[in-house]
Amino acid sequence: MVSFRSPSSQAGHLVRKKVVHRTSRLQLKATGAQLITSLATEHKYTGNLKRVIEWLEQTKKKKINDLTGDIATQFLEEKSNEYTQKTLDSYRQAIQISLGLQLRRIPSKKISTLLPRAYRPEQIQLLCKFADASLCLAIRIAECAGLRAHELDTIATPDDMAESQRPWLAERFAGRSGIQKYVVHGKGGLRRAVVLNRVLADELEAMRLPASIVIRQRDINYVKRYDIVGGQKFSQQFSKLSASVLGWSCGAHGLRHHFAQRRMRELQCLGYVWKDALSIVSQELGHFSIKNTLAYMR
Repeated sequence: MVSFRSPSSQAGHLVRKKVVHRTSRLQLKATGAQLITSLATEHKYTGNLKRVIEWLEQTKKKKINDLTGDIATQFLEEKSNEYTQKTLDSYRQAIQISLGLQLRRIPSKKISTLLPRAYRPEQIQLLCKFADASLCLAIRIAECAGLRAHELDTIATPDDMAESQRPWLAERFAGRSGIQKYVVHGKGGLRRAVVLNRVLADELEAMRLPASIVIRQRDINYVKRYDIVGGQKFSQQFSKLSASVLGWSCGAHGLRHHFAQRRMRELQCLGYVWKDALSIVSQELGHFSIKNTLAYMR
């Protein structure tokens, strides 16, 4: 049957059938079902599938209903020259979940150089020296707590927002004293506890809004309780500042890399072996896969 819908519309329709919101990954894992719980993943897979449909129509003169495992594998093999392994795996997962096809993993042929992204302490201090007060506070908070840019807009006290029910390690925040606990709303809807030193906590509380507001980032609504810069605005301001002051930028995520490496050193100095320290840092970052955290160690 001929479809007159655009590739974008077709992709969105297929992906939405595999979406279940307000369900944690932990709950989904217990069922064994292959579904999508994150809005960010939904958007990514929709974009991936849209490009698969465009390739199918232009190259094979076929429709998405004609896609077989062999044809999907051919797509992945063709794209292995231009896509990194992470991107290639994302396309494979989008096809598997949306269309129920089981595909073998195709190795990427693209050579990618993984460069260190962590800012050094003296570089962060220099950036704060040249930043305005608002940006400086956001930089210090992100560095201290290991926050993503959008998480700056979601900071709350434990009374305002409870963290998600997960098998959290009791060793989280080991070695950190004089701290105040907060909760942030991270990727996939995960709410996790983070900590700030007392000085930063006092500065943050001075910026508390008279009433919370709702902001929207990437089609997701968040409750903002503090008048600090976050999200895309923070990312853009930070990158512009870094390029101006240092002559280069690793992006605001480089602060998170710095946090991860600093915490690894602190925990190992406390006597934790590498594997245990990595598990603790992984949870402090909001990961539940050590594999994701390893990328922060380079």
